[in-house]
Amino acid sequence: MPILDAPRECPIKSHYGKHSVYFPSQKNQTQIVCDSTLEADYCVLLEFEPTVERYQSRPGIFKISVDERIHDYTPDFLVETTELVYYTEIKLDFTKLSARVNAKLQAASCYFNQLGRLLRFADENSIRRGEYLRNLKYLYLHSFNVGADERGDCARQLEALTLPIRLGDLLTKQNGPSTRSIYKAIFDQVLIFDLRQRLTINTQLEVRNDGHQHSESWCSV
Repeated sequence: MPILDAPRECPIKSHYGKHSVYFPSQKNQTQIVCDSTLEADYCVLLEFEPTVERYQSRPGIFKISVDERIHDYTPDFLVETTELVYYTEIKLDFTKLSARVNAKLQAASCYFNQLGRLLRFADENSIRRGEYLRNLKYLYLHSFNVGADERGDCARQLEALTLPIRLGDLLTKQNGPSTRSIYKAIFDQVLIFDLRQRLTINTQLEVRNDGHQHSESWCSV
């Protein structure tokens, strides 16, 4: 059975051939240290998911028992949502793991179950979903530092628009919202389109009106 033990602080390690990626998190207002670009891509999905309130990488070292031997285990992420808290393990392909690694992950999953937590698994196929992720990465990286005045101006102008509207027409509208505030509105799902299709200047944008709760920054303007 897994041995319950308080996590120790996880030191930042570097390995030959592995380089850290620093992801600029808007939700956490800090840089998240990732061990791969796949982990950084996972962060984009966490930023997009409205129920995720905060998250951290390398949340600690846990003592787990595998075949009656004690091993250190560090999950890749700790995620806190409005409904639950869970850990995530990231791998390129879980079907290609060794028996030893699989046994360690199963023991870790049992360990967290005893704590009343989940250990979730995310691989390349579940994270890098074609145009969906490409669109989110583009929107996220082009929507930084949007101030309250920009959000307010964008929200007011969106209310006055006749929708749907082409992205290109909105971007070139005379005295229209700033480009980054438009991309922020799309990323925050105030404006929506089919994320499975590549975002272009010809993309038709709609206002979301299905009861979805927008982020506080948009509700308060």
